This record gives sequence, structure tokens and C-alpha cells, in this order.
Amino acid sequence: MPYVRNRLYYSDEGSGSPVVLVGAGWEEQARALRAAGHRVIGFDRRSGLSSPYGVEVLAEDLDALLEQLDLTGCVLAGSSAGAGDVVRYLEKHGSGRVRKVVLAAGVTPFLMRTDGNPDGVDEADLAGIEGRAEHGFGDAGRVDFRAGLIRLDVPVLLLHGDEDALLPIDATAHRLPDLVADLRYEVIPGGPHDLGRAEPDLVNRYMLEFCAS
Repeated sequence: MPYVRNRLYYSDEGSGSPVVLVGAGWEEQARALRAAGHRVIGFDRRSGLSSPYGVEVLAEDLDALLEQLDLTGCVLAGSSAGAGDVVRYLEKHGSGRVRKVVLAAGVTPFLMRTDGNPDGVDEADLAGIEGRAEHGFGDAGRVDFRAGLIRLDVPVLLLHGDEDALLPIDATAHRLPDLVADLRYEVIPGGPHDLGRAEPDLVNRYMLEFCAS
């Protein structure tokens, strides 16, 4: 099995324009992207409720992968807490290797309510989200991604279900149009948190259109 430093397992299949999938729930999209002629890269994201690895470390894992494979002109697609990894990676390392970004059911911009973030969720609700997260959020719900979103200089496709019970749309996606300059925002009617698995046809269509343009 192939690994980059820290022994992270990754898969690298197909050829053509590369798409890197960060986070869980991308199985149907990976198949559709490969069928459409894309090179699709996925990897085991280090995280979990008891994991010491936070967003800063996970962003460096993503950087290590892109360097190991010497990727350029790629699309970075992050789901759930993985969306935070993507935004932090771009904030720290820039968009030299990246041409577009997809954020699906993401944790951004800043989930935790503070004096400076009154639209976030309170501590009790955040603890409940962290407890219910299938693969663990690490510290993603407690990280402020707003500055990184404002600095994004590549086109962004934002997908979110309006019935996302884990990451409510009003606390997350609905806030991004005020922060991201080049944004295509698609609300999935009735969509839950696990968008890629629950609404594969719709998510596939949006992603294939976006990656091809």
C-alpha cells in the first residue's frame, strides 16, 4: 500500500485532471469522477474523538500528500470536518497546486459561538456534534476559518443540505457567501449531513460540472 510521511494510506486511481477527496463519504463521487476521466486521490484522514491531531496537523498531512504526488492544477474537495482541512491548507500554503475547491456539508466558517461569533452554536450543542460525528471532528468545530475563507483566490463550489442535523446550514454554509469571493452555492433540498451518500446523483452532477468548467 502507498504511504506518505507519517504512514498515511492513500489511493490514487484514474488519469487526467486530479481531484483530491478529503474526509469521508466520497465513494460515489470517486466512481463518477474516474468515469468522467479524472485522476482521483483519497487518503485516510487522521482524526477521531480521542485523537491528538487537530486541524493544523491535518492541513500539513494534506500538504505532504500533494507534495509527495507533486500535484498541480488539482481540485480539493473537503467534506464535513475535512472542509476545514482544505481551507486551512490553502491559508497556510496558498493555491499554487490548486485550481478549484469543493466544500460539502462543511464545518466552516466557525462553528463555536463566541463573543466575536454570535452565529455559532453553544458549547453544549458543539459537544453533542462532536459526540455524534461518525469519524470525529478533532478540534474543527472550535477553529475559526473565516480569515482563510476570505483569502481564498480560487473558485469554490459549496454544497449543503438544508436538513443537515449535524452541521446546521444556518450556522455553516449560509454564512459563506459573505466571506468567499468566487462562490457557487448549491443548497440540496432535504439533504442530510452525509450528502455524497444520500444524494449521489445530485452531488455528482454539481461536482462534475464544476470540475469540468
